[in-house]
Amino acid sequence: MSCTLSTSVSEAPPPADPAADPLRSDARWQLVQRVLDSATFERSKRLRDFLAYTALRSLRNPAAVLYEDEIAGAVFEHQGALDASTSSLVRVQASQVRKKLHQYFAAEGAQEPVVLELAMGTYAPVFRERNAVTDATDAPAAPRRLAPPRWLWPTTSAVLLVACAGLWVQNRSLRAAPEAPRSAVDRLWTQMFGGGKRTLVVLADSSFTMLQNLIRLQLPPGRYGQEQLRELVDERIADPALRQQAFVYTRQRYTSMADVALTRRVLLLNARHAITTDVVLARDIGPQDLGAGHLILSGPRRGNPWIELFEERLNFRSHYDLDKGQSRFENHAPQPGERPTYDVLWDRVGYCRVAYLPSLSGGSGGNVLLVSGTDMSSGEAGIEFITAEGHVADLLQRLHITSDGPIPYFEVLLRARVVAAAASSPELVALRTK
Repeated sequence: MSCTLSTSVSEAPPPADPAADPLRSDARWQLVQRVLDSATFERSKRLRDFLAYTALRSLRNPAAVLYEDEIAGAVFEHQGALDASTSSLVRVQASQVRKKLHQYFAAEGAQEPVVLELAMGTYAPVFRERNAVTDATDAPAAPRRLAPPRWLWPTTSAVLLVACAGLWVQNRSLRAAPEAPRSAVDRLWTQMFGGGKRTLVVLADSSFTMLQNLIRLQLPPGRYGQEQLRELVDERIADPALRQQAFVYTRQRYTSMADVALTRRVLLLNARHAITTDVVLARDIGPQDLGAGHLILSGPRRGNPWIELFEERLNFRSHYDLDKGQSRFENHAPQPGERPTYDVLWDRVGYCRVAYLPSLSGGSGGNVLLVSGTDMSSGEAGIEFITAEGHVADLLQRLHITSDGPIPYFEVLLRARVVAAAASSPELVALRTK
């Protein structure tokens, strides 16, 4: 993917002739280009334009001060005096760029010797050297590359530790509190995960998604083991530096904040109903773990390949175009008023499929819940839909469930509109019963 600035950006990119503009050969500008061309930034043209404009402006004129009205006019095509809403938009986009930069240098750019940051209180990019630390690994070392820093230990691990501690306290409070009236969520949850069976929550593997972007191949569950991944890296990547980065992805364990939010809600609900629960990353299980007890699979198919085992049983099937970077759900039996495909509009509209199914070994073996969003925002919308009382009550009404009636297996497609990287309340687009 190549990054190009929109026509609204007044500062032109460096000319093709390096002699005409020495910035073309500046290592800092080359770093900016790698960041802009990364998978981390590929879904947001606006954030790329923001970073490209501010970086180019600062590198060409280090003494210049970047103001909100300049950025609003150059990047967001705002004309006239700066109003409160546009000023807020610039600040929100700057915050998102900061988050994306942290994400890039913690994952794809973990081997970069120089780190690019957007300093707090200003819009000027800052370049700083990364401190080297040792990294014991059997992967071949890339020349002139630094090992990942200590803070590269997955942020989500710390978040999960804090969440679990909080959940332990809340669980004790729930046990001591008087029993609340039976809600729609309670009815659904006890049917899906009751019966004394253990529930296994399998979280998406974000590093696996980044690895597939790097090797340009979507992988089936059968090639998900670490040895198979290392073989693929050797087969498909000749460049030593890229191969070293790919080896990093085969070892790293990351999940998204949407999956952390799902874990928190599931643990709270399961604690309320005394359901034994295990939480694992997708790469830490095998096919033999999917048939016993209840199962919750989260995240997109690309981050949780075990979802592929259930795709043939679903009406709305996920598809990702590696060349175009485009994700969608395909409707295999459209009903009146439905579309054959539901394409994602990055940073505007996302979709999430929530499905309740029998396990691979049949209903007697347990039940399966899939919460599979096309991105983090739509995934959060799916979590809200299946755990919030209002949405579950509406679902049961649409299913024509009486107060004591059993809940059938079902599949829903949800739409979430994204505003400033946050998803709106989920909108039910289509419903199927099994």
